[in-house]
Amino acid sequence: PNPTAVKKIMVFVSVGWYVAPLEQDGRSQMSDLSNLNSITAQTLTASQVNTQILFIGDRKISMAPTGELVVDGGLNIFGDTSLTGNLKVDGDILGKSLTVEKVNVATGLTETSSGKSKDSTGEAVIAAGQTQVSIETTAVTAKSKVFVTATGSTGGQSVYVSEKRANDGFTAKIDNPAANDVRFDWLVIN
Repeated sequence: PNPTAVKKIMVFVSVGWYVAPLEQDGRSQMSDLSNLNSITAQTLTASQVNTQILFIGDRKISMAPTGELVVDGGLNIFGDTSLTGNLKVDGDILGKSLTVEKVNVATGLTETSSGKSKDSTGEAVIAAGQTQVSIETTAVTAKSKVFVTATGSTGGQSVYVSEKRANDGFTAKIDNPAANDVRFDWLVIN
């Protein structure tokens, strides 16, 4: 045999690919997508998707602790967002404006440490022959605005807030004792 002679080897190549299933506990499922750059699929089911930015349609959802509005562990959705159903928030809701059809303020709330009411709204009475009543609520702060609105005859007098006590309440007053009870509603806004 001549070592410098050229010989030909015929090979059959079939173009295609094979994707081995990811297995977990003997079941085939996709459980870790952290190394993928993009996914295009009609339906995707996964127990965990690790990403910092996710696009759903033309909406960008950022879960990274970067950006002006996102804080560590926060979620930022860029663009208008609609929710169907209730939204429960354990914390503050911050924004530039709020437009709603109706505002419901929870009442009957009690501060667990002091046992005092923490209501922001209610109703009260200055008893006949008296000139004031003290309303106890921890909703009042040094900067609170407290509004009172008479709900019956005041005998020509105005009900007004004469004192605000932070974390304690306020005093509603009239100048002269009235012959009848003076009923009013109140609202604390911070």
